[in-house]
Amino acid sequence: MLFLIFFGCNESTKNNPFEIREDSAEAYFQRGLKIKDPSKMLVHFKEGIRLGKINNDTIKFYLLDGIIHSFNKLKEYDSSMAYSERMIRQAGKSENTYFEALGYYRKATVYRNLNNSEEAFRNYFLSRQRFLSVGDSIRAGKRSLEMANAQARMADYVGSQENATTALRLLSRDKDSAFISSAYNLIAISYSNRGFPKDAIREYKNAMKYSASLEDSLSYLNNIALVMRNEAEYEKALETFEEILKNADHVNENSEARFIDNYAYTRWIQDSTASVIEELT
Repeated sequence: MLFLIFFGCNESTKNNPFEIREDSAEAYFQRGLKIKDPSKMLVHFKEGIRLGKINNDTIKFYLLDGIIHSFNKLKEYDSSMAYSERMIRQAGKSENTYFEALGYYRKATVYRNLNNSEEAFRNYFLSRQRFLSVGDSIRAGKRSLEMANAQARMADYVGSQENATTALRLLSRDKDSAFISSAYNLIAISYSNRGFPKDAIREYKNAMKYSASLEDSLSYLNNIALVMRNEAEYEKALETFEEILKNADHVNENSEARFIDNYAYTRWIQDSTASVIEELT
């Protein structure tokens, strides 16, 4: 999302009929965008902030966002957190709800990187509230999905399902198919972990309808097979795994190995005398 925001701003400055001064905050922002090395990006974004009073509040917030992004890339999360809080404070003073929402989102991302799901959830919630207040249902939907992911990591499957369902209501099925797919996947995980296998399979199939890639589709199909295996429906599970393996050479090696292992282990559960050693190695 960071670079979508960045490039959106970049496009608008390109179309600006006024020339950007070389020593302006805008110029430092544009230079930072062109660099891949996060430590060098950071230098330019910080220099833009260092200039002092910036008349263009939007550029100020983009520079702060660039600094947060750079620190995240460098895994300097304490610094990233500090600048996220700074963005929230300054956006609040400026009554800029969009960047206040973005600040809470960046803060949540830091907590997610630190594996603190509870604080990540809280900040996603605060971000969602503000995006909803400015009528940005798409970003609110994405925050709902991230809240659902955080709850799934905390084994709060009922809460996860509720927020994934909220995400489905807020997102666009035409434009946000990958997120829609993820929401259905989380609902399926919730059903599976709460002992509702038929509902889980139905939602995994819904996830497949909106899947953005073959690898995602095969992962959902793999999950369906695992539900079948857990229900001792070994023949159905094996048939599903065989369907997966027909296309497994089109995914990455780790996924392919996982699919093969699941197939072989299911065969072994069904018949412990089956020769599956070669497939498991």
